[in-house]
Amino acid sequence: ERLRWDPKEFGGCFHTQFRASIDPELTNIWVPPFDLLNRETSLQDLPEAYGTVTSVGDVFWSRFGSVKALCFFDGLEKFPYDELTCSFTFTSTSAYPRINYSLLGNLTF
Repeated sequence: ERLRWDPKEFGGCFHTQFRASIDPELTNIWVPPFDLLNRETSLQDLPEAYGTVTSVGDVFWSRFGSVKALCFFDGLEKFPYDELTCSFTFTSTSAYPRINYSLLGNLTF
């Protein structure tokens, strides 16, 4: 509710952008503190990006870049017919463990 507004009261503005940084001194809105647990490089190393806030209070924050994950494969018993999988484990890096994260779409490599 804190991020909601009536677009009629603000010249028809349905969305706006705010600086979203993991550095609390640089951010204009709260940014979830999370990272990839099984990683070689951190999500925290990605470049900063703006967060888009809609008049209904939804926030979309996307950072572009790449992160190297560490995968520990079991098996290779059926080589070359194995189907290897790698799980990405995301976790909170602060005292907010109740945050639910969701991926948009399926990842296939």
